[in-house]
Amino acid sequence: ETFSPLNFKVRWRADVMCAPSDSGLEDPPHPQGSSSQSSRRTRGSAPDISLVFLSSTTVDEDATHTDPTLLANTRAFVQSFNATSQDDVNILFTHIPLYRDPSKSCGALRRRASPIRNRRGYSYRNMLPMTTSDFIRKHINPSLVLSGDDHDQCHIQHSLALDEFTLGTFSWLQGEVQPVVTLLTLTAVTRADLLALAKVATSSAVPVTEASEDAPPISRLCWPESGEGDGSYSCVFFYGTDVSHAEAGVAVDLTLCSLPQQLRIYLVYGATACLSLCLLAIDVVATHVFLARREAARHKDRDTAWGSGPAAHPTTHLWLAAGGRVLRQHMLTCACVLALYGTVLAVSLR
Repeated sequence: ETFSPLNFKVRWRADVMCAPSDSGLEDPPHPQGSSSQSSRRTRGSAPDISLVFLSSTTVDEDATHTDPTLLANTRAFVQSFNATSQDDVNILFTHIPLYRDPSKSCGALRRRASPIRNRRGYSYRNMLPMTTSDFIRKHINPSLVLSGDDHDQCHIQHSLALDEFTLGTFSWLQGEVQPVVTLLTLTAVTRADLLALAKVATSSAVPVTEASEDAPPISRLCWPESGEGDGSYSCVFFYGTDVSHAEAGVAVDLTLCSLPQQLRIYLVYGATACLSLCLLAIDVVATHVFLARREAARHKDRDTAWGSGPAAHPTTHLWLAAGGRVLRQHMLTCACVLALYGTVLAVSLR
């Protein structure tokens, strides 16, 4: 059983969000007399955004371990975009990155020195084959690809109309000391916003869909927020090829949020624990030696005062008293250790 279909898509609009479906987009009912989706494609409206979630582990025909039924269902899902995908801006979510030249740089966001290698094994591969990637791009025609698997960041520009971001892992236990969270934000923008965004764009508008007989193409402008390598990237999509003629659009912002280095936190915990154990051991030994010597001195004085008979030695009472003092000393030490741990935890969570 799964929490959701293996392959599904969700359509996002400025005024309504549609429910996910594994067989297609479930659009809200149109008012009586309204026309089809193509009638929305005018310069006075904003494009729709389709979030496409693809089970990339079951789309490769060369994968011999894949269930034939899952393979057929996934490829049928990809082919279902033939008639509808050109009306939307498609953002593709795939676990396995699309094919690229293995020597191609991943950009300034990557922490490792090496790019993503084209390696594969039983039930895993680092990138999809070229034929499978072309099959996905041909039918889905994504304008942005968000992938995973590698656990490190990677920004690849497949073409002028397609960027792919491989997202870093959330957990430091998966080979990356610095975990990250990536925030995807969709925002409807007005004509004034479009003109302001066009001034900060680093390139000219690029069409991402083809024009039809009754509708203009969808174009995009993309740029890093404040320079290379800062983890933020934005695109704005609109109808037409000239942003000055568009009346509305949709802004897609991708923000990389770095989390604290969790390994350092646990190293502080470990060092504090070792220091606490050392101090506790020193305290136990020092307290025991000190009390033993003090009780021995008292015992010697009492032997001198009371005599040397065995019945006159209150040894049991003396050592019980010493043990009680040792216990109190240890309880005080444990309280100090707990207070120290509490302080370290409070500082680390700030």
